[in-house]
Amino acid sequence: MNLQKSFYEELKSDSLTAVIKCENRIRQEQALQYLSKYFKDSSLTDLPKLFAVNFEYGISFRTPGVFEPKTAILEQLKSSGSLRYFKNETFQSLVGDISIAIRNIYDRQALETSARIEYLNPLLVKHHDYEFWNTITKEIL
Repeated sequence: MNLQKSFYEELKSDSLTAVIKCENRIRQEQALQYLSKYFKDSSLTDLPKLFAVNFEYGISFRTPGVFEPKTAILEQLKSSGSLRYFKNETFQSLVGDISIAIRNIYDRQALETSARIEYLNPLLVKHHDYEFWNTITKEIL
C-alpha cells in the first residue's frame, strides 16, 4: 500500500473514531446538564433511576473516551519531508492544521485527566455509597 493510501486510511479511521467520541461527549454534557438541573430543583432523598444513569455518564464516566489518533503515517510524512511531494498547498495547510488539532486534543485530555484525578476522584472515593448505588442501578445495569 502506498503512503498516500495509508495516510487516507489513517485519516478515515480517525474520523470515524472522532465521531463516536463526539457523540459520547454530547451524551456526557447532557447528563451533566440533567444533574445540574436536578440538584437545583429536586429532592436528594428520593432519587429516580434516571439520576443514577446520568450520574454515571456525567461524573463517574471517564472522559468520553480518550481519543488516540493514529499519527504514524502523518509523522512519517512530516519527518521524512515527504509532504513536499503533495503539491496541493491546501492539502499541505490542512496537514499542518490537523497536527495542531491533534496536539490540542492531547492537551485537553491531559487537562481533563488532571482535573479528574485532583478533584473528582477523591470526592467519589470519599463519598460513594455502594449500597445506594447497587439499589439504584439494580434494574438498569
